Amino acid sequence: RDASALGVARVPSESRPRDGAHGDDRTHSGVLLRDFLSKALYDKKDGYFARPDVPVGVIEQPIAFASLLGADDYANALDVRYRRLAKQWLTPVEIFKPHYAEAVARYVLHRYREEDENRGYPLRVYEIGGGAGTHAAGFLRYLRRNAPEVFAKTEFTSVEISQSLARAAERTVRDALDGDDHRVNDSEARRDTTKRRGKGTRKGTKRDSDVYSVIRGDASERDAWGAKDASPCFVVALEVLDNLPHDKVVFRKDSERGGHGDHHGWFQTRVRLDPETNKHVEHHSEPLSDALAVRAMETLADAARAETETSFARRVARVVEAIFAPALASQKIAYLPTGCLKLLETLHGARPNHRLVAADFDSLPGVTMAGRNAPLVAAQADGGRTRDLPTYLEKVGSADVF
Repeated sequence: RDASALGVARVPSESRPRDGAHGDDRTHSGVLLRDFLSKALYDKKDGYFARPDVPVGVIEQPIAFASLLGADDYANALDVRYRRLAKQWLTPVEIFKPHYAEAVARYVLHRYREEDENRGYPLRVYEIGGGAGTHAAGFLRYLRRNAPEVFAKTEFTSVEISQSLARAAERTVRDALDGDDHRVNDSEARRDTTKRRGKGTRKGTKRDSDVYSVIRGDASERDAWGAKDASPCFVVALEVLDNLPHDKVVFRKDSERGGHGDHHGWFQTRVRLDPETNKHVEHHSEPLSDALAVRAMETLADAARAETETSFARRVARVVEAIFAPALASQKIAYLPTGCLKLLETLHGARPNHRLVAADFDSLPGVTMAGRNAPLVAAQADGGRTRDLPTYLEKVGSADVF
């Protein structure tokens, strides 16, 4: 749907600032917070997810859940596996493999057979931020074993911004689908699939892992998706939305400046590197004008709008007042999911008939930063131990921002 159908005011494209259009973090103006966080997390050289020691951990031996005696036994089994890790996280799809990936595969297969198969479409799946490839491998093995005729016409594409994770995912899927150690469990399905697809194991022939490919790019950028494709597909995003960058806006009730009209009193946040201290600092002297941040604010306010209220400022103020303590009455802070909005807008433009399958946190424990939707910043130590940080301005490139 277009912006008006989503209840969002259109903003002329010429008024939308380009990334970096207002300088970088070494200049006086600095960069918008989302651009600073995007670089801290995803920069090809110094970003958190570009580390040579991939921050997403892998469990070599899956947990045998049927043998566990209860919650304590599970906690002990998980602790043992965390202790074997370097500075890494374990995602739910990794902890609960292969069951998590197979649950997603069953759902997608059901929807595909009901809605797309009879119309002659192949099964197209895009996974955003697939980590080390655990979900893709489990998903595709489930299809090969339980629906070989669908596996034969499957196209599974990972859209991955991290080069190191993209390489790890390719290895994981290749080993899962083509490795010798999987021929016993999936031998029957392999023979059936090989007959129909003409696949074999000799040099020059296709492999089962050929159904999988990787696009190395930022899924929120339109260029990563190539030409618009209106055919039906599925987009899977597991533990992705929490890692998308956000913007921060500050409202000052007594300010005579700030954004115009409905946005009067709101200021956007920029981050710059202080030349004297060589530390990153925030400043909030610029009235809210960024088009994406404005759309995010208007969308959130629209969701919280009361039937009798029409003023954007009153709608937002009502939500904010209920959240902030009286001590913050003169300066209110909100974090806007601009990275999430940008991704969803891009998906609607590039793959307009997608079905989105997303799973993520419904809350973050122990957040100490002030503000509505404030982030959690955490650094890792060996053995999967974590340490929360008071700000994203420290340990830049060495900490995750949820």
